[in-house]
Amino acid sequence: MDEEINSALWRFIRRDTSVPAFEALVYAHEAALSTALGPELHFRLLEMNYADRNQAEDMREQVEAHLRPALTHVPTLPSLKCRLAGHR
Repeated sequence: MDEEINSALWRFIRRDTSVPAFEALVYAHEAALSTALGPELHFRLLEMNYADRNQAEDMREQVEAHLRPALTHVPTLPSLKCRLAGHR
């Protein structure tokens, strides 16, 4: 995923970006968002009523649910696993 788009999505999720600013980003970077989020979630971003606070909150949750799994998959090194388990 494009690092700039990924950062912008997390700023939206954390409420570091206003909803109007995020809406402008959605329309300015349609192709990158479609690639990053897939066509279905991207389409929901395009059809969303950004003036509706409930829709904005729901969209934050949907985007986070889409991005969160990538954060939980962290490869580990066998030597680190051994040290953490108390083995040398």
